[in-house]
Amino acid sequence: DSVHYPDNYMKYFIGLDSGTYTMPDNIRIFNKVGQAYGFMTDCSYVVDTLNKVEFFLSCSMYLNADGILNDGIYEYDQIGFPFFHNIFNTIYSEELTRHKHYQAQLRLPDFSDTLLVKPQPVTWVKVDTSKTMPEIEAVLCSLADSMWLDRKLYINYDNPNADEIFSRNLSMVLKTKASINYSFDELRKKNIMLLTSDDHRFRVLAWEGNKPEKYNTLLQFVDSAGRIRLKKPSDFKDYAELRHPGYKSLIQVHRSNGNIYLLAAKTDDGGEHLLAYGLKDGKPDMLRVFLSNNKSYSQLEVAYMKGKQYLSYDAKHQSIIFPMIIKSGKKVKIHIVKLKFDGQVFR
Repeated sequence: DSVHYPDNYMKYFIGLDSGTYTMPDNIRIFNKVGQAYGFMTDCSYVVDTLNKVEFFLSCSMYLNADGILNDGIYEYDQIGFPFFHNIFNTIYSEELTRHKHYQAQLRLPDFSDTLLVKPQPVTWVKVDTSKTMPEIEAVLCSLADSMWLDRKLYINYDNPNADEIFSRNLSMVLKTKASINYSFDELRKKNIMLLTSDDHRFRVLAWEGNKPEKYNTLLQFVDSAGRIRLKKPSDFKDYAELRHPGYKSLIQVHRSNGNIYLLAAKTDDGGEHLLAYGLKDGKPDMLRVFLSNNKSYSQLEVAYMKGKQYLSYDAKHQSIIFPMIIKSGKKVKIHIVKLKFDGQVFR
């Protein structure tokens, strides 16, 4: 945009840093400037391809006549820019006529090698699901490495490409029947969390998102017809967003009309959650299996209480135990609640 960024923008040696100026096609200047508290600096490499001239020129000045720092009164325009412009013209004129023992090479800098990531069109890598699972896992591991590396580059932190490539390919793989019984041991080493139910009909995969508040979770189900279903937590009507959940365990509870899968999670605010998943009418869903005070819920939540017991599951007695705060005026009591499984729901 030559209107907002003319050729003399941030190039102190070729005139005032305002107005429009078009540099001749044969002249290139690669430079770094600085200006603050009365200090003014320009370090430049100048190339004239027509007249076979090249030179480095660096200049720094202190322009603070009243001696007061941070008052916004400096002599950049009155003294600085004119001086920089004049010294450039003087050196440039000398270089045009000076006899040179060694002719200028005029090799313009190639900055492509200094870029952390070279600009290029997005290539959507697609996993070949006809390969063996170890071969497929190796590709997923490579994509996971690329995703984590991409996060370390500040300029690319919000770039979704690597995240989307990994997520799309993982989703593609998890829709295959071979994936439901595969352990993904190597992928777990890439900071991909994986929990699998005892019957291998439900599993959870999760990993850090590319923003602090984001967390990626995929739920893999085998429905009543034996088909693989892939869901995100947000796909369910009862979904309540958990901020940065750390999934701890997956508990399978046998039920005659379809098993219940209890997913335990701990959020970054210290709270603990227990979410109930399973099949409803043959399809994946959140199940309202927690009954309390004549109401049913698909999720239990216990806020952080220092030194107090959290959510726990007693497998022997098929009971969920958690603390409840009861306030009466200024008095606060901790009541331990137990929900026992009756074959269908926890009461």
